[in-house]
Amino acid sequence: MTSEHASAAEDRAVGIGLIVAGALAVALLAGGGAYAALRHEPSRLDLVVRCLGQERGLPVKGDPYWDPIALSANAGSVAAEIETNPVTISLAGSADEATSLLARYRASNVPAGRLTERGRLVAVWGWPPSPTQLQTLYDCTY
Repeated sequence: MTSEHASAAEDRAVGIGLIVAGALAVALLAGGGAYAALRHEPSRLDLVVRCLGQERGLPVKGDPYWDPIALSANAGSVAAEIETNPVTISLAGSADEATSLLARYRASNVPAGRLTERGRLVAVWGWPPSPTQLQTLYDCTY
């Protein structure tokens, strides 16, 4: 084989190698994109509901349809019952939104003892919560 033929063979081998490498890269990117699109990460609301309902065995009532402030929470809301005390839980998408939810509840005359917050979670209780009720909710805060 002459050096011209050897050089042409090497060029073909390099070209084929580049094509195969490119095809593999495209396949990996497509597969990763499909995995990311199909994988469902639970939302903060899903985590709270699972913690209270499945892990703690507490009644979780669903959407608080009677509470327009809670329904406006960007990360969702849910009604539940902790140690026989009904609670409406609102999950804000940001600290500013949590501050806004608190202000709206205060403006609607929710008594201060029934309104609690922790980070981006705002809760309105049926009556002032006990320390154990608060701890149960805080243990399920994400």
